[in-house]
Amino acid sequence: MSLSLWKDQELSRLRRDMERLFEAFCEDFTTSCTMEQFMGPPSVDLVETEEELVIRADVPGLDVQGLHLFIEDDVLVIHGTREQRAAHEGGDLFQSTSFTRHVPLPVPVQVDQATATFKDGRLTVRLPRIKAAPPRRIAVSVESSQNKQLS
Repeated sequence: MSLSLWKDQELSRLRRDMERLFEAFCEDFTTSCTMEQFMGPPSVDLVETEEELVIRADVPGLDVQGLHLFIEDDVLVIHGTREQRAAHEGGDLFQSTSFTRHVPLPVPVQVDQATATFKDGRLTVRLPRIKAAPPRRIAVSVESSQNKQLS
């Protein structure tokens, strides 16, 4: 028996055990489980230009009422909630899934100028950068020792 065969057998056994565990977990629910219910926060793309930060996140299945955005301590927080009603033989069932994603902002931004758009399940947040003040020269004066009086 080769080592690779043993590895394959162990991986197959592990896969079967995980599938059984997932099925057992889903049996506790009155509706079927879908992988979508267990998905975590969406991945985000952050693009930095000289003028702004652009953050995009794909959040399919959400509507704009389920999205909440705020900036706290130089971090953009994206919170989303999806609520669904499904007809079931025992009556209507209500399901709610939510996520929270924290996106650290690499540069200072003008929070009051931020905009967000949502179209076809894609969230786009635009955050204008704070323009750095240009360096300012400070003149240095020299005191002469003649102006000081001896005591």
